[in-house]
Amino acid sequence: MDLALFSEGTVHDYFDRTVVRQAEYHALRLDRDQLCEGDVYHLVEDILDKIRPERLLVEPEVHSSGRDTGSAKGMFFQRWQQFSGPSRLLQLRPRRYHMLAPRIVRLEAPTLHTPGKLIIEQQLASVEDVQDLERYAAEQFEKVYSCSQWLNEDLDFHEQSLRGWLTHLLESKKKRLCSMDVADGGSPDVA
Repeated sequence: MDLALFSEGTVHDYFDRTVVRQAEYHALRLDRDQLCEGDVYHLVEDILDKIRPERLLVEPEVHSSGRDTGSAKGMFFQRWQQFSGPSRLLQLRPRRYHMLAPRIVRLEAPTLHTPGKLIIEQQLASVEDVQDLERYAAEQFEKVYSCSQWLNEDLDFHEQSLRGWLTHLLESKKKRLCSMDVADGGSPDVA
């Protein structure tokens, strides 16, 4: 099986469909007391701490293993790159994406105690095949590493945009809910 990475939806679409909706949900759930007594900056950071997507961290080092299968088919070779972060991010296409999607054979998602693996493996019959696999794996893993860096830059960019939007939203809501008419006995202006 051949899997194409960084080739489905964009980071922008992911942020709009998932992260912004979660931020809006948390912002609208803030009650009057939380808004009026709290600092908007801290409220925004609290919301972002709850919803901030993890970053995708890909090791640049490529690991390898090979073993003789004891048959006429030769050897079984495997190359892999380790990563941490949500596997879902491996599907998102960064803005600066300008190449064919990197391809791997298999993906092992990270667990609590072990990093994930992006694996390229193949049964090889000759030394020339091993060299071809080495070149192919190096090219694919270089693309993966570049795409992961661009993806994280996009996540940072969209997070900054979201921070600005949330700050504006909460400042407007605070101004509307927390402005008090002192002559009217301190009742909030809800209009």
